[in-house]
Amino acid sequence: MEGKFYTGVVCFVAATVISVMSATSAAAADDKEYPNRTLTIITGSGSGGGTDIFARTIALPMRRAFKQDIIVKNVPGAAGAIGMAAVAELPADGYTILALGTDMMVTDAFKRSQYSRNDFIPIARVQQDQSMLWVKTDGPFKSIQDVIEHAKNNPGKQKWGITQPAGFDEVLVSKFAMEAGFQMTTVPFNNAPETHAALLGGHVDVAHEEPGAIIGLYEAGKIRPLVVMSEKRLPKFKDVPTAVELGYDVTIGVWRALFFKKGVDPKMVEVMEEAVKKAMGNSVYQAVAEKRLLDQRDGFLGSEDFKVFLDKEAELYRTILKQLGHIK
Repeated sequence: MEGKFYTGVVCFVAATVISVMSATSAAAADDKEYPNRTLTIITGSGSGGGTDIFARTIALPMRRAFKQDIIVKNVPGAAGAIGMAAVAELPADGYTILALGTDMMVTDAFKRSQYSRNDFIPIARVQQDQSMLWVKTDGPFKSIQDVIEHAKNNPGKQKWGITQPAGFDEVLVSKFAMEAGFQMTTVPFNNAPETHAALLGGHVDVAHEEPGAIIGLYEAGKIRPLVVMSEKRLPKFKDVPTAVELGYDVTIGVWRALFFKKGVDPKMVEVMEEAVKKAMGNSVYQAVAEKRLLDQRDGFLGSEDFKVFLDKEAELYRTILKQLGHIK
């Protein structure tokens, strides 16, 4: 029932977006050097969100490099499914790009759209944020070992704050708990500020959050980072152990990337992949990445490597969400 509902919504909204954009979308590129006219990036998130900021930031140096305008359009809804449909229904001419993140994995797992990641060509993964677990500085837990030991002795009693149930946060913390061999109870909130407030108020014992979103509380001395879900320690948090060094195979993080509709000329993919890589080295992009702590972990993956990553990630999401009882 959920799949039919989302498919209906996606088709209706996508059709509306397409009708508005059709006047400016050509069926195919001409014989001039690519790109030779305005490009459009459709982001599956709302204005001001992480993916929106990413799309607009990476577009700035790309505009200068291509000497072409790049329009960013927000098409939010249904965990990125509406944005996916909007791009999938337009010509595969290399002039429309999809900006999306880990929502694509959730959409695929729940089959919320008639389109999946297989209907798109990965251009490049640009960002991979780092997931961390946090506790109150004046709380009872001083290390991740304290949390794990307490959780094993009190199965299901610990409350962990997350945002959006059956999404990235729940997949991440559940994967960690499974690897470490304990049970806890997730408490979902509508947004990050509510999760932060719950942690500070003692309503949850542990909270999951990317460091860029909670750095103010950390710098104020109100919260303590316990573990980072990455292969290597982060420059900003050199004293915080990684899940890997503790023996837990948990390295997933929120990623953001660019895609073409399937069918785009491979040469256009190569041109765009190289342009994205160069844009990441631009001072404008670097300044935003540094401010949001997105420079702590190398996020870039080229088209082919990113496709391999997506296939593995999709399987992980399906496995965890199935074990949690969210999908069959």
